Amino acid sequence: MARKAAGSARILAEQIVVLRRHLPLVLGANIAVAATVTTVTRIDKGQWTLFPWFAAILTITLLRMGLQYWSRASLGDPAFNKRLALLFTAASTLSGCIWGVLGIVGFATSEPAEALFVTLVLAGMTAGSVASLSAFPLAYYGYALPAMVPLILRFALMEGALAHAIALLGLMFLGVNLGYSRTMQRTLKDSIGLRFEREELVNDLMAEKARAERASQAKSKFLAATSHDLRQPVHAMGLLLDMMAQETSADARSRTAASIRSALDGLNGLLESFLDISKIEAGALHARMEPVPLRQVFTLLEHEFAPQAEARGLTFRVVGSDAVIETDLVMLLRILRNLVANALSYTPQGAVIVGCRSTGPGDSAPSLRIEVRDSGVGIPAERHKNIFQEFYRIDVVPAARRQGIGLGLAIVDGLARAIGAEIAVRSAPGKGSVFSVAVPRIVHTLDLPDRPLPDAATRFDGKRILIVDDDPLILAALDQLIRRWGAEVTACGDAAEAIALTEAAPAPPDAILADYRLEQGTNGVELISTLNQLLKRIIPAAIITGDINPLELEAAGPGTLLLHKPVSPAKLRATLTALLE
Repeated sequence: MARKAAGSARILAEQIVVLRRHLPLVLGANIAVAATVTTVTRIDKGQWTLFPWFAAILTITLLRMGLQYWSRASLGDPAFNKRLALLFTAASTLSGCIWGVLGIVGFATSEPAEALFVTLVLAGMTAGSVASLSAFPLAYYGYALPAMVPLILRFALMEGALAHAIALLGLMFLGVNLGYSRTMQRTLKDSIGLRFEREELVNDLMAEKARAERASQAKSKFLAATSHDLRQPVHAMGLLLDMMAQETSADARSRTAASIRSALDGLNGLLESFLDISKIEAGALHARMEPVPLRQVFTLLEHEFAPQAEARGLTFRVVGSDAVIETDLVMLLRILRNLVANALSYTPQGAVIVGCRSTGPGDSAPSLRIEVRDSGVGIPAERHKNIFQEFYRIDVVPAARRQGIGLGLAIVDGLARAIGAEIAVRSAPGKGSVFSVAVPRIVHTLDLPDRPLPDAATRFDGKRILIVDDDPLILAALDQLIRRWGAEVTACGDAAEAIALTEAAPAPPDAILADYRLEQGTNGVELISTLNQLLKRIIPAAIITGDINPLELEAAGPGTLLLHKPVSPAKLRATLTALLE
């Protein structure tokens, strides 16, 4: 509706531009013809019988000239254009009324030549104004009707068939001109509309071209930025694996294994960042809004980052809060984790503090601002906007302390938009930084139970887990890992085997882990649906996939979790815990 109104306003502005363009010619013709009529009457009768009428024509013409000059003010204002259209219509109508007076007083019934002269003048003025006033039809109607109707009535009231025929022809002439004016006006509006559409199409094409160029540049930038960062952990793991093969003591192998795990975690973090950016660009992020106690969020952050801060000689402090907000817990945690990780990376000494404050007025659903403060190196003001761009990294700390490839804050920005939050930053070099997340509103229910924190030692003794993957190595690794956690595992290489073993089993599985892409054209979503129908119950399930296609991300439907490869053992254990609960 707003777009249609804007289009109508643009067309009206163009109509007025065309009307103004022709107006000087129209006004000049009014004065010239009026002066000729008055002069002819003077020569013919020897007196200025039409002088008052000419004075009126001159006055209205000067007023219209003034309107023409004044209308230069602001044709870009829709409200101004509407007022201007009304003024042009009123001025044209007044001019038409004065010309219509000529049809009453301009000739005597006893002088046919004079009647013919006045008729030709009024008919000519009416026909000649079609092209100049039809840009705005109301202006033409206002001029033509009062100019011609008195003349037509004059002939209609005269005696004789000839006069009546002239009146009828005059009425037809007026109707044809009004119709022609309407047609011209429609043609002009269509032409203006097509021109605007063409301009919009050109602008869209230019925008698409610019987006394509930016995408090409981003691709090149992506390849340049990731080639080094992806090779680094792979290179390190290759060296460490060779070292492990040569280690003789168990302690040395354990230390090397820990280094390999660290390199793998780094590679995992990079892949997760790419996946997050892909989801954001594909529009595949869908927030699951629910009441979340902030004390639970802050407790999770404290458990995760306090040991990291202590290892770096930093202070990490969380200021507790009893507030409950409505948000997506997973997305909010990802935002805050990125901000806290950045704060720790760019703080050589001092502290990182997480807290919140209310920013709304009174009790009318106030908003809440969660803040991550650090005493780090700070960010120059001119870079505040750039830090949320992809692959942008501020190289103000040693390379050994930098992590990632500059995607963290771009991910934060995308996740914040998905949950309706606003990200702001205050920072200056040498004075630290404050990143804030403004969440939409506070829920005034403060007795929500906390979710239990994940336990790294959780076991699944007696639980039956069905895993399905067509890759033998992955299947074997999952089988061994989940068995170590106490579960009874049924490992299947394809959908047919999974269905057959489930039918033959004495009891249904407690949870299902299935790869998305399976052999023989099937996938994990179809398999889970088939098993649910077979068992006549909903089995808690998770799809493990390397795909980022938004259609495939939605395919699992409600109640089925999605895991994106690579999946760490800790994440797999947390997922199984959630499924079995």
